[in-house]
Amino acid sequence: MRRSAMFLVLSFLLVAVVFAVRQSQAAENDLVASLETIKGQVSVKRFDSQNFVTVPKESLIGVGDTIKTDATGTGRITFFANGVETDVLPNSEFRIDVFNGSEDRYTLSVSVLVGQTVQRVTKLLDSGSSYTINSTGLEMAVRGTVFDVRVENTGRSATIVRDGAVTTTNPGTTGSHSEASVPAGFGVRAEAGKGLSDVVPATNFAELDSSLDGCMGVISTLYDFRLNVRLGPSLQFARIGSLDTDIRIKLLGTTEAGEWFRIDFKGSYGWIYAPAVVIEPGCIRLREFPDDYRGEDPNSYTNLDPDITFTVTPGPTPTLLPIPTATAKP
Repeated sequence: MRRSAMFLVLSFLLVAVVFAVRQSQAAENDLVASLETIKGQVSVKRFDSQNFVTVPKESLIGVGDTIKTDATGTGRITFFANGVETDVLPNSEFRIDVFNGSEDRYTLSVSVLVGQTVQRVTKLLDSGSSYTINSTGLEMAVRGTVFDVRVENTGRSATIVRDGAVTTTNPGTTGSHSEASVPAGFGVRAEAGKGLSDVVPATNFAELDSSLDGCMGVISTLYDFRLNVRLGPSLQFARIGSLDTDIRIKLLGTTEAGEWFRIDFKGSYGWIYAPAVVIEPGCIRLREFPDDYRGEDPNSYTNLDPDITFTVTPGPTPTLLPIPTATAKP
């Protein structure tokens, strides 16, 4: 009799524990957003499932759910509490990690796992609310703005800001490249543990990549003359070396007037006269420096000719200005 009673008590406790766990899971997965299939195939993997299920037109989604699109798919997520919209573009995965609070004050955290999304935060968050977007090597804190996020299969992440500003950090890194504020018309790139790139003007990811990676060009001078490399973008700067004609070289920036190109040189940077260089087809844009840029640090070079003397003291880091059009300077 006692054993039967004990068995009943244990059974009751077990049922109570299971019920509590399920209630906790249900609370954790409160439905916080709607998902609309804009085009193509859009699928959802629930927080307690291993499989993706196709969403024909619309579905409610919650914390822990992952949204995936195919090569033609685009899905739109709208959060109930604040009207924040996220477009999940083709070949992308997006997950809702955290949501709690109310319409007026809440905490929202999401992750872009791979692919590209467009985030629209039209309502400015108050000081008690937070909206965080995570990706590989990049964490973004948002109060009210429109911006794009891209995560490549290699793990490299990037963001382009269309309106407002986004504060970005690279978790696990320190120093000047661990945090940056990205204003409208600019972008930044990051890799896990390697810090943020410079913040550069860009209106799309092709422009961002071109600005940061540079464009190839061919030196073309008459009569096999060598092209001088100078400390800064002017004939007034000291010559720090020279380059043969007919060689390919990567261009890493240009002055506002397009008269000089910045290149990698001897462990630092140098400047060459732009009319002597032909940019190869496909260059979208180059990073732009002020015409009065004060030049590079003379102490940053390695293996310079011993007879080189410097007559100009370099100044501050260049101011990066938006480029009116996305065409490369000739």
